[in-house]
Amino acid sequence: MILTDIKQTKKGRYALFCDDIFQFSVDEEILVKYVLKEGMEVSPEMLSVLLSESDFNKAKEKAFRLLSYRNHSRSELIEKLERTFDENTACAVADKMTELGLLDDIRYAEDFVRELIHKGKSRMEIRIRLKQRGIPQDIIDLLTETIEVDEESTVRELVQKKYLSKLGKDGGEQSVYAALARKGFQPGTIRRVLGQINNGVLDDDS
Repeated sequence: MILTDIKQTKKGRYALFCDDIFQFSVDEEILVKYVLKEGMEVSPEMLSVLLSESDFNKAKEKAFRLLSYRNHSRSELIEKLERTFDENTACAVADKMTELGLLDDIRYAEDFVRELIHKGKSRMEIRIRLKQRGIPQDIIDLLTETIEVDEESTVRELVQKKYLSKLGKDGGEQSVYAALARKGFQPGTIRRVLGQINNGVLDDDS
């Protein structure tokens, strides 16, 4: 095949035409790297290489944009890239982001855990949320085994902020218990805190 035309697009890329048929566009980096010019002969294998590198560069730019908005786990980034690019390209770009220090599951997970602790999440919910973000199980186990989560203080604060008014109602304590259990707090911790609060109320009444 003959590269019969190279036309610059409005987006600053270069559309390649072989035998007067449009193939795909490449960026200037690829144009210069392979010294692409009209009239040169290109094989199907070379076109495949050019397309692969073009996709990689486009996926890399998308990754830069995504990571400029917020940090991502490796799994999250790959999943978003695969909406546009194939799995091999997405994984290769994730490797490149890791190499550049822009993608780090441990650093990402540590930051996310601190955020969840600040929001009053239980240890169990933290594990679930990390899993949802695609953090590998070994990192989840490491972090949740070593982080300090004062669940008793967290439960007490949640009760005082959100559920205190319900405790004086019929069936209120069971309702609050169920709500806290759904959030992943341990049954013993919930019972202990509710007991402490009830005792405090009784002490105040006396």
